[in-house]
Amino acid sequence: MRKILIVFLISVSTILTAQNIYIDCEFDNIAGYESTDNIDNDYSYEILKNERFIEFIFENDQLIKYETVKRIIKINNDKAIDIYNKFSISLFDVFDITNIKARTIRKNGEVIEFDESNIKEVENLDEEGNYKKFAIDGVEIGSIIEINYRLKKYPRLYGSYYFQSEGVTYNTLFQVISPKHLEFDAKSYNKELVKTDTVIDEKRYLTLSCDSIDPIDVNESYSFPSANKVRVEYSYRMNNEYHTSPYYTYSLAAQNIYGLLYNIENKEEKIIQKLIQKIQLNNLSYEEKIFKIEKYLKENFIIRPIENINDGVAISSIVKNGYSSETGITKLFVNVFKFAGIEHNIVATSDKTNKKFDKDFMTWNYVNDYLIYFPKSNKLLTPTLIEYRYPAIPTEFYFNEGIFLKLIEIGGIENAVHKIKEIPDHSYTQSFINHKITAKFSENLDLINTNITHSFGGNSAYTIKQYYAFLPEEQRNLMINEYIKDINDDVEVIDYTVENGDINVNPFEKPFNIVTNLNIHSIIENAGNSYLFKIGELIGRQVELYQEHERQQKIDFNYPHILDREIVIKIPDGYKVVGMEKLKIDLQKGNSDNNEDYTMGFISDYEISDNVLKVNIHEYYTTATYPIEQYEDFRKVVNAAADFTKVVLVLKSE
Repeated sequence: MRKILIVFLISVSTILTAQNIYIDCEFDNIAGYESTDNIDNDYSYEILKNERFIEFIFENDQLIKYETVKRIIKINNDKAIDIYNKFSISLFDVFDITNIKARTIRKNGEVIEFDESNIKEVENLDEEGNYKKFAIDGVEIGSIIEINYRLKKYPRLYGSYYFQSEGVTYNTLFQVISPKHLEFDAKSYNKELVKTDTVIDEKRYLTLSCDSIDPIDVNESYSFPSANKVRVEYSYRMNNEYHTSPYYTYSLAAQNIYGLLYNIENKEEKIIQKLIQKIQLNNLSYEEKIFKIEKYLKENFIIRPIENINDGVAISSIVKNGYSSETGITKLFVNVFKFAGIEHNIVATSDKTNKKFDKDFMTWNYVNDYLIYFPKSNKLLTPTLIEYRYPAIPTEFYFNEGIFLKLIEIGGIENAVHKIKEIPDHSYTQSFINHKITAKFSENLDLINTNITHSFGGNSAYTIKQYYAFLPEEQRNLMINEYIKDINDDVEVIDYTVENGDINVNPFEKPFNIVTNLNIHSIIENAGNSYLFKIGELIGRQVELYQEHERQQKIDFNYPHILDREIVIKIPDGYKVVGMEKLKIDLQKGNSDNNEDYTMGFISDYEISDNVLKVNIHEYYTTATYPIEQYEDFRKVVNAAADFTKVVLVLKSE
């Protein structure tokens, strides 16, 4: 898909001669930046300058992109030394590193310049592609590092850059420089940067800047720090010699996606029809057809590199070889659905935990991921992940928007129309982690025997089922035992069974269940004439949410859900229970000031009859995001579950 958009949309009426590089890599005057005496040492490091320049120029009639980065960093502690005594540059899209200059200015004024012989190329560093990596010598607490470098790159017409980190940042500048007839746009996220667009001589300068950016705590619980960092997105818009309004739009993206996925040759239609006959869809309902097509394609076609295959995304090549790229497999899916007569939309969107789709700013960064939407059922599938089955998709796509492409036919000619809309989610009640617990005391009250059914429904099932389904038996046992023993350190697993573990079983209809029989010793303690019964520990370990500083980010998690627990305990004859009032909790919070519309809560209650104690707990979160203003309410609800685990009842002899 990405290659389509680099087709020369920017053809010019007059080819420009090669232009000199505008941005140099010379060292700056350090004295022109904030004095080290005034630096706030509460931070591990300060970025005193963070500048990035993107320059598009023509060289030998070819458009080239140069990217220049200039940074000055003040080192305040040992953590910062560990971070900045080495440096790496991604080689993604890079033709050449045309210049690198780096130096360390030590506290005593000594300057240690970078030795280019230290540069080493590392293949697939941290599975993120190839990098150039080098050491920076002389780094100490109180020193200043300056790093400037320029890259000659493939002329991708869009991109992004993050300006926020765990240290404070000063003097931020982002600039796109292009021939004056090529117009770009840029947008800042999570902080408004000052934007200007000017033309000087034959060049256009699109600039975003700000004086300072606060650090971000990337370890805040229930947050998506990558999506919440201050960043700039930029994208080509138009050649003003040919266009009077933006050409680079979501409409263009939709047409490119349609052409990429649906344009196939007549002979390939016949291949698809034969494949449909092989799948055997006769006498099946609408959703049964979707299930069967997905199952067949995911069990018979895999995703693999296709660099060495001629036209590896062609339907004929995919069916012959049994594999293709993600784009090729998506193409196979949508054409099978098309020729099987199953109405569908292709959806192009983004991972909300990284970058949430923005309908008001078109960039290809927001349409990197494909889903398939079925209007009749209002459900989706993901064509490229074998661990998911309709109607489940990765939860990072819920609570996000995307481009929905619908096939139409006018005058016998097929095309596609698009809408930008919300990706539909399931009801929060369909995603759950429930526990049904029955417990009885041993005769001499030295342990409790419990039968617990752990039930994972809907989206929650994919927190465990997607791994279980593809593991060999021995590793399955290890995984399940580790999960069970998370309840308590001294759990003795007598036996367990797993229900609905097959990946093709729909967890929105049949939950993934782990049915266990356990003995737990430490949950009951002898206290003379009575016993301490740690009933709260039966629900397992719970998150405790505490914040040492003011909350920075809104509350985010992947999907709304519920957690219901039912505990049934036979009280030993001759004993009564003291302290049951601690089992009653009613904490509910909402979106309105008067809490009329509750969106989260923890409610527990009990009843006792015929010496049987029954406890019911209902915890719920009806949405996947809450504003920062509701953090304290959210924290109280989350901590209510942790507080429940500390409830201890007393068994007294009557």
